[in-house]
Amino acid sequence: MLTDDPTLISTISSHPGILWKAFSRILAGTDWTDRRLIALSICACILPSQMIFRLSQKLNAKIKAGTLGAQALDENPFADWSAHVFSAKHTQYVIICNTRSFYSTVMYAKGITNENLFITRVLGGLREFLEDDGQEFIYTHLISPASATVRFAKALDRSVTGSMNDLIYHATMCLIEDEMAPHDVGFKLNKIPFSSLTYTNPRETLKSMAATVVPDPTRMT
Repeated sequence: MLTDDPTLISTISSHPGILWKAFSRILAGTDWTDRRLIALSICACILPSQMIFRLSQKLNAKIKAGTLGAQALDENPFADWSAHVFSAKHTQYVIICNTRSFYSTVMYAKGITNENLFITRVLGGLREFLEDDGQEFIYTHLISPASATVRFAKALDRSVTGSMNDLIYHATMCLIEDEMAPHDVGFKLNKIPFSSLTYTNPRETLKSMAATVVPDPTRMT
């Protein structure tokens, strides 16, 4: 990280554009690898290291996470995830959905019986899925750093809940009708366009979010 000064980090977090501007000349004089490293260091300063998992009532009852409070949408889009448990052919599954982009992955719910197991399985599942989807950079540099601290909360609003219900419907069809493995279901879900995403699909939305947080250093002058 470029700095661990709390005052400077606070300033950067409130006015990230100031830092991008200040480093633009430095970036222009370095090679692509150095630019990427500098960009990632800046990103580490800007993004808070705290993750929210929003649980449905049914999933909360399953993992016994206690009373869920309301939490505003996290300012770090990669640190806010929504989760629900559902059944298909008498088998339980958990769907994990990025609250902003609706980027999702599906996994078996068996064995997820408490909050610690939930966190371990979900983070492992996200890492594996994003790597298989060619998005390892996003997990390693934008999601994993935020998982140092985890909070549980209730669903954000009816709009997100409605979109998750749509995803669960499509996931159920994939699992039953197409007999897809849960890991493979996510690839299909993430190609579905949503009106709330201006008819963009979750995968492209997630990639756009990453490009916004860490601009392409090769274009900085």
